[in-house]
Amino acid sequence: IEIDDFESIKDNIGLAASDLVINDVAKELKTLVEEPDIIARFGDYSFTILLEQATHESSQEYAEKLCKTIEDHISDVGGQTITTTVSIGICPIGENSGSAQDVLSRANNACNTASSEGGNHAHLYNLVAAEQAGKEQHAVWAETIRDALDNDQFFLAYQPIVSLHGDTKENYETLVRMQNGSGEQVLPQEFIPAAEQTSLMPDIDRWVIRHALQRLAEEHAKNKQANFFIKLSGYSLNDPGLLPWLSEQIKEYRISGDTVVFELDESSAFMHLNETKAFIAGMKQLHCKIVLEHFGTSLNSLKNLKHLDVDFLKIDGELINSLAGDNQAQETVKSIIQTAHSMGKLTIAEFVQDANSLALLWQFGVNYIEGHFLQEPSTELEYDFTSDS
Repeated sequence: IEIDDFESIKDNIGLAASDLVINDVAKELKTLVEEPDIIARFGDYSFTILLEQATHESSQEYAEKLCKTIEDHISDVGGQTITTTVSIGICPIGENSGSAQDVLSRANNACNTASSEGGNHAHLYNLVAAEQAGKEQHAVWAETIRDALDNDQFFLAYQPIVSLHGDTKENYETLVRMQNGSGEQVLPQEFIPAAEQTSLMPDIDRWVIRHALQRLAEEHAKNKQANFFIKLSGYSLNDPGLLPWLSEQIKEYRISGDTVVFELDESSAFMHLNETKAFIAGMKQLHCKIVLEHFGTSLNSLKNLKHLDVDFLKIDGELINSLAGDNQAQETVKSIIQTAHSMGKLTIAEFVQDANSLALLWQFGVNYIEGHFLQEPSTELEYDFTSDS
């Protein structure tokens, strides 16, 4: 449930008065919520209501009643009278609804639809129609991805991973990008979901590996001590042909395996633990190193760690982003770093965005940092690693 055109309201009456409007709308909504139903604040000027027992029809009628009630209500704020309307998105909850986040995301999408249609009404999320639209969109993306693979329209960007303890080796994470027909850059979040749904991730992984090794060989030919960190999707863990193929690629480009570090997502690794253990063992035979990335997102992250012979832990960016103002995040990060070091593993903090977070990470003893605070991803390998040693 979102207040329509709230930014205009805030511009007209000011921040303090607009907060009072939000509170007044919340009070009015509460009058229409009965136990066991629950209302909660969802965003700056949005709310959610969980209906315990409702059909598609009854929830639609209820939502329209909410819209009418708010439309008829007048807020008296500091001597000013303000009228508002709301847009409402409805998402049914059933056995196949997925996670709470999935449900909230669908309700939010439906709310955005209601708002785009002029607001002051409710829109019911149609799961079947949305899934069909998603499949059609993925099919279009799949064709685009295949064209990009066939015509070398992918390219790599590089982001430095910098030691906080004097190691001047040139560590870079390789990040895949796509170039569309207009020559514009397409970020992974736009095409990766479709690649995952259409079984194209192993092909993208191999493209990235091949081109990363080629570039790494060029750097080594210049006598640069470069190491590349290469992301691997969970889909490649189950690719039986990947390790033999990788061995051939390393030989072809005359790369030392210990200059190549592969990054595995924590959730994928723990979800397929036996496959991951076998995969890591194969990588170790090639002398490649392993990072467990997005680490710390699972309740059992540290407990499960003993099962995997990884060299680095890359601490999840959400923890790093909230570090400066969140004591719990600080304790979690400290615990990860201490446990990792006690097990002989090095730590990397990703998505470092500000000096305050950097200062805390230094204090906690993290080994390496990465993020826009140092440098945004670039197609050039131009970071001066000696300046921060």
